[in-house]
Amino acid sequence: MAKRPVPVHPLVVATILLVLVAPPAILQGNNLSIWLLASMVVATLITFIWVRFTIHNINIERVHTSRARVGQPFTVGYDVLNTSRIRPAFSLWIQELDTKNTWSNRFNQAMAWVMEVGPREQVRSDTIFWPTHRGVAYFECVRVKTSFPFGMLHASKIICHPWRVLVQPEIHRLRPNVLQAIISEGPMGQRSIRRGRGGEEFYGIREFQTGDTLGDIAWKASSRKDTLVSIERSRPSPPRLRVVLDLTTPTISLQCTEDARTMEEQSITLAASLLAEALRQGHEFALTVLGLPTSPDVGLRSGQRHLDRLLGTLASLNLDDDRQKIQQQMLRNFERVGRVVIRPDRSEKVGLTGNDWFFTGSQLHALKHSKESSTT
Repeated sequence: MAKRPVPVHPLVVATILLVLVAPPAILQGNNLSIWLLASMVVATLITFIWVRFTIHNINIERVHTSRARVGQPFTVGYDVLNTSRIRPAFSLWIQELDTKNTWSNRFNQAMAWVMEVGPREQVRSDTIFWPTHRGVAYFECVRVKTSFPFGMLHASKIICHPWRVLVQPEIHRLRPNVLQAIISEGPMGQRSIRRGRGGEEFYGIREFQTGDTLGDIAWKASSRKDTLVSIERSRPSPPRLRVVLDLTTPTISLQCTEDARTMEEQSITLAASLLAEALRQGHEFALTVLGLPTSPDVGLRSGQRHLDRLLGTLASLNLDDDRQKIQQQMLRNFERVGRVVIRPDRSEKVGLTGNDWFFTGSQLHALKHSKESSTT
């Protein structure tokens, strides 16, 4: 098995050569030795002057190019501007600084590299961070450095651009029958969205369903299709889902066989996965978080923007905050929709009425889609 070569820093090589060349050049006065020593000194001075002047003319602006979500690549762009009129810049390394652990506990380290920036030129360089934990991350300063030419000496410059990034929780693909059991008319369903049958307007026809009357049946259409079809006399409303995340119990009081904080995070992930699955199936959905302060409830809606707003609410939850008691008024104002309550443990249940579904964070793996479960 071949051994992997170990790289040697150019400054180490230059130091060794200087130790070998300097004594003969000074003591013996040999022309070749003097020329070698002079060349090494000149190269060192050129490197020192070049990197200092080059880095002085570099400005960087950070560009947010994608949303941050656990388990997905997060692309960050850097616009590198060289303000010099005649001097190009080569081999620039860009790195985020984190002196107060404001983002490194939620992202893996990453660096960007720019090969060349011409005079008065602006270049975009992208790098990919991998979010590892949900929450709020604060980026503060960017350091750019270069060691061109020769790589012996380097100069760096720190540019401060405060930036707040909201890392959304991870989303897993759930089994489709999980959502159907909560809000659809499937065989596992405990509630169905009844369509109104008032009015005389005609919106279309549909298959005959249990509960339809004789007046709802389209007899001519049924005779042509050899099956019963009904008249749709009102605009059908999409199924609706409300996810209730119960975090009223403090972390230290949870009764879990596994780590309590991990169960809370899995509960948040399950809530985010249910909301994403509702969007995928074309349902209206809403989110209610109990026990922690959140933004006002925007009601039942659909669409990617609505999902991103709710995922931002989940991302901003701080599990270290004091837990608040449940206000019964919030529970009374819930719509008549399919509801699912998610808790980190089974110690107690929210005082809701009706056929509500209850999940815990430990059930996340069992609710995943079969293909995703086989790969995890």
